[in-house]
Amino acid sequence: MMMFADFVKFNVYRLINFRKNRAFRARHPGIKLPPDYMVFESFKLDYEKYYDGGMESAAWVVSVFSKYTSVDGKRVLDWGCGPARITRHLSGLMQKAEIVGTDYNLDTVEWCRQNIPNALFHTNTINSQLPFPDDRFDLIIGISIFTHLSEINHQFWIKELYRVIGKGGIILLTTAGAAFKSQMTDSEAVDFESNRLVVRSNVMEGHRTYAAFQPVVYFRDLCSPYFDILECKEGVPKSWGIEQDYWILKAKK
Repeated sequence: MMMFADFVKFNVYRLINFRKNRAFRARHPGIKLPPDYMVFESFKLDYEKYYDGGMESAAWVVSVFSKYTSVDGKRVLDWGCGPARITRHLSGLMQKAEIVGTDYNLDTVEWCRQNIPNALFHTNTINSQLPFPDDRFDLIIGISIFTHLSEINHQFWIKELYRVIGKGGIILLTTAGAAFKSQMTDSEAVDFESNRLVVRSNVMEGHRTYAAFQPVVYFRDLCSPYFDILECKEGVPKSWGIEQDYWILKAKK
């Protein structure tokens, strides 16, 4: 059940974007769209940002990976795929790749299974092993997933991603870095400046409103025992919102 504040926000966005979303459906009658709350969870209940924005994000993911390896024919995991905003576009950008998505939301995974034919979808829990053997994937995507996890699950998931990535495999992750300090309280900013993880945990872990902010030093120390850090680009404020940091990691295997 939605929290009351989230319910109000959902309905506000539904009203704001009603005409725009109706026009999108009219222009694209063949595109399968998730139920409205799933779109809201993914990108503010805006069909165009969900679909066209998802395509742009998928192209960006491929361009980043392509700096370090070929993306064709690879085994690819979209960890925390949600309603396939990025996942659904990957097969058109990665030739002969095996695309797999996983998410802890059972309803979202079921929708993906029923409506997205070019990928396989699995469920996971917030703190148990993924349903895959060791060294299963060549590439892993984790867009805005650590941003909704507790500290103990930061430690768990970095080890679990290492387990399922193959030798020489590459992972793209995003985190909420220094660009988000404007959203922090004074005490949170002090912790962040001391290179401590900042977590707001008054809601269910994993939910969009559960927030974690990662100083660069903290996240680098978290990853370094398992991965070589090929790239870390810190985000900046943009016209559309605040950009997350992104990390490119290569497994030490």
